[in-house]
Amino acid sequence: MPAGRDWSADEVSRIFGDVLPEQVRDAAQTSDDVRTDGAGADRDRWIAENRPPHH
Repeated sequence: MPAGRDWSADEVSRIFGDVLPEQVRDAAQTSDDVRTDGAGADRDRWIAENRPPHH
């Protein structure tokens, strides 16, 4: 790569692809994601309470 070359947005997009969103849909927790029925709710609550800080 030549030093000092200005890359166009089209070139960068072609090489690296589209920019990912800040938060993907799978990582966003909504009220629909939390179970409120029986053992499933207990398991989800335990996972949420014991989630490592980097998640």
